[in-house]
Amino acid sequence: MLNATAEGRSLELDLTPFAGKEITLELTVDLGPHRVVTADWARWSGPRVVDSEVTKGRASIVDPARRTIALSGTAVSAPGYTGDRALAEATFPGTVLLLRDPPAAVTLPLDLTTTPFRVGFTDANGQALTAPDWAAAAPGVGVVGGVERRGLRVQPPDLGQTTVTYAVVLPSQPAKLHCFVGIEDGSKSTGVEFVVQVSGVERARQRMMPGLPWRELTVDLSPWAGKPTVRSLITDSAGPYGSDWARWGEPVLRPK
Repeated sequence: MLNATAEGRSLELDLTPFAGKEITLELTVDLGPHRVVTADWARWSGPRVVDSEVTKGRASIVDPARRTIALSGTAVSAPGYTGDRALAEATFPGTVLLLRDPPAAVTLPLDLTTTPFRVGFTDANGQALTAPDWAAAAPGVGVVGGVERRGLRVQPPDLGQTTVTYAVVLPSQPAKLHCFVGIEDGSKSTGVEFVVQVSGVERARQRMMPGLPWRELTVDLSPWAGKPTVRSLITDSAGPYGSDWARWGEPVLRPK
């Protein structure tokens, strides 16, 4: 049992003892210790069952563009092509990212607000969206809890995600991503989830609500030292997108 608060909290349940068995998994919300229902606007954010076993293998991907680099977790490979079908090293479960050209090497510290990035939009099912209403990402200033920070001003699409991606080769020295996340003062959002992925691997997740102060996030990038990476800053509407004035404050790559 977990008592919920205004600030999102992580909850994990180990299902290893039930491996190979049929189970019924229930997510239940009750009145809480004070037995009062007033404003009990409960949210289960992103409930999912994941495989705790990570394995290495190869993924077969149809890619008419015949890109030259495949990234999956910490694996970096050159896809082998037969026609339009590529065979690339992959981490399971996970994601394979294909790049046309090698990314540029960078030095630290690196201010991500002045570094070129790409922006993409997806719906709740992971399908790509083209120019959804109001969704955007751009450098700017955000005020959260009365504190101003420069960073990225992001609006996710309704029931979807805005993803800001950076493709770079990290230096050989261990590095980390440091930033703050929050929702702009005055918002009436029902909550936003901030997610950091590195080459398809989730490294941080934080749910934020209006009225909370900036939350500091630090992501260890040591496993990717000296390697090409794609870092994704994902802003999820986690429901309706009204007033989802999401802010990534002072995102910087630093030596660890």
